Amino acid sequence: MKAQKTINRIVLVSAMISFFCGAAFGEASIPNTYKRHLITSRTDASNTVTLFSLLLDRDHHDVRGLLIENTEGKVRVATLEQIKSDEGAVLLTMSGYDVVRMMGKNVDSRHGGPFRLVFLYNGLTDSYRYSEFEIGYGSSGWEVSTTDQNGRRFFTTLFFKAHRWLGKVVGVERIYAPAP
Repeated sequence: MKAQKTINRIVLVSAMISFFCGAAFGEASIPNTYKRHLITSRTDASNTVTLFSLLLDRDHHDVRGLLIENTEGKVRVATLEQIKSDEGAVLLTMSGYDVVRMMGKNVDSRHGGPFRLVFLYNGLTDSYRYSEFEIGYGSSGWEVSTTDQNGRRFFTTLFFKAHRWLGKVVGVERIYAPAP
């Protein structure tokens, strides 16, 4: 019986982690904003491409939220208030799991700040991990950076590496900005 439950859970989690593919997304706009593309993400779990854009107020500077759109036609908005909350903004929920959340208590609407992408590492054990990034307003506008063994670097592409068990996707192994 326990083996069958594990198999059923693997099947459920594998179907769930198609990364932004067919996910149920919520409201898709914030009034009086315009979007500026920030990041393109890909995954090895599907062919889906996801675009992350800032929603800026009409003066083209203050961040109001984040718009997430994928090649499957799904759209979701995370407000700055949600991102700054203790729970963070859920970017993807599937089959009752929060697969990806963005948390940034110190993100400021004018200057940015550090944030985390918290992700479901293993749906079988309900374990989560996170990757840290920073958003800021610089000479070329809004940019996202990461710090790794080579120091701080800016990027426009993220990769969601699938975590597999017995050949099935059970979560996200890691989220990272590929080296240029």
